[in-house]
Amino acid sequence: MINTEKPYIGGLDFTIHHHFHPKRQGRVRSRFSLKPCALLLLGAILASCEDPSGGRQSVSRRAAPGGDKPVEECQCIPEPAAVFPRTKWEKIALGETHVLAINEKGELYAWGSNKKGELGIGAVYESSTFPQRIEYVIIPSGTDNPTGFSWYGSGIDERGSGWRRKRAKKWIDIAAGRERSFAINEDGELYAWGRNDFEGLGFGGKPWSRREPKRPTKVGDGWVSVAAGRLHNIAIDKDGAIYTWGVDFDGNRTLKDKKSQVKSPTRTGTKSDWKFIAAGRDHSLAINEDGELYAWGDRVDGKLGFGNDGSDPKGADGKLTLRVGDKSDWKFAAAGTDHNLAVNEAGELYGWGDNTYFALGLGGTERGVDRIYLAYSPTKLDERTNWVWAAAGGKNSFAVNTAGELYGGGSEENGWKFMDKISSDRKIKDSGRKLIRFPSRIGDAANWKSVFVSNTPDESKLNIMYGFAMDTNQHLYSWGDNSKGQLGKIVLPLPSLSVH
Repeated sequence: MINTEKPYIGGLDFTIHHHFHPKRQGRVRSRFSLKPCALLLLGAILASCEDPSGGRQSVSRRAAPGGDKPVEECQCIPEPAAVFPRTKWEKIALGETHVLAINEKGELYAWGSNKKGELGIGAVYESSTFPQRIEYVIIPSGTDNPTGFSWYGSGIDERGSGWRRKRAKKWIDIAAGRERSFAINEDGELYAWGRNDFEGLGFGGKPWSRREPKRPTKVGDGWVSVAAGRLHNIAIDKDGAIYTWGVDFDGNRTLKDKKSQVKSPTRTGTKSDWKFIAAGRDHSLAINEDGELYAWGDRVDGKLGFGNDGSDPKGADGKLTLRVGDKSDWKFAAAGTDHNLAVNEAGELYGWGDNTYFALGLGGTERGVDRIYLAYSPTKLDERTNWVWAAAGGKNSFAVNTAGELYGGGSEENGWKFMDKISSDRKIKDSGRKLIRFPSRIGDAANWKSVFVSNTPDESKLNIMYGFAMDTNQHLYSWGDNSKGQLGKIVLPLPSLSVH
């Protein structure tokens, strides 16, 4: 297999051919060809490559697939910029610092950080801004411990344990967590790869279950949907039942408590009528066929939405203890770090949880008078009834309406300069922080389809958040932190946006 990149560095044009032998581990050799080209202005370093459909584009950083640290010219993209402009995408999933995406052909690509093999291509290196296609998967055999099995390179089993590698089929769903990835193919097979602390990939206590596969490795059959939080995972099977695994954040256990580690997908509750799931950093949301919304997990800051009357309600469906509100018309929900958003069938936008950064847009600005820091139950955020999509992150919220308009709000501390162009009546200054009341219109474009934003890894890394938006032509735009190349190959120059 040959992976070719053409980075332009200074005034020299390098063509790099990376050769991967299908039966050997890692990269076998690299061949460089050198062509002179015009010296770039002021010695600026630009890189370029071809996107999955052949579109060429300029970028502001370069990653080294061979294992070296990438050359970084900037850490943040301040405004939404096009990435891979000639590729049409169906789905995208944002991890802490890596991205998974399915294109219109059902092919799976990954880019961003790869320290734990979360890109799924059989190798480990710092990061990649170029989308790496995941072409092969691994099929384990029983409980054998494949001591001679290579998790890298081709993944061929040299000891005859029965493990095998096969070409990936079309993919239908994806999820990205903390340096780990999940995907479901058209046959309902669930695969996992990357970081495996607390045995959170779901291999179920087998002799090899603590290993960290660098290619998608099969977990089981019969799945239709999957979601991933920081250290926990959720999935819906073909019968509509919910399964969870990873670290069990029920509000009573700690990470050091081994009882809180669920090592394989385990049935949660008794109902089989679930149609939608979402995973926040440490909590989960689910909607059933009746349009009822449920939440469970970490309940700090009112993020579970069960009110503030001092009660701890228990439902009749196992761990799905908390029904959120009394509505039965929920259509979509987004789980953030400490707040959530949801849209109902009437197109109304609701939110609950942490409002410290006005990510919910509630209340006034005067402390101790009309300031609202927490919303303990679903609260209507806007009078309009044309909302179709929402995304909740660490300190920000985004939403799209039926007119294709993109809205946002929350903290402006992440270098997101497009948030700085909002009119003064929507800006809020609070203890030196720049905040924006959600929802505020972003730009003049009216062709947005969906939007996605990353969750905050932890309190010490509040500023590494990033986001993606998809337009009606199924093209992607990205912004925010780019320290691991998770924004992909950015097209320069950046567009100039105005915010309303």
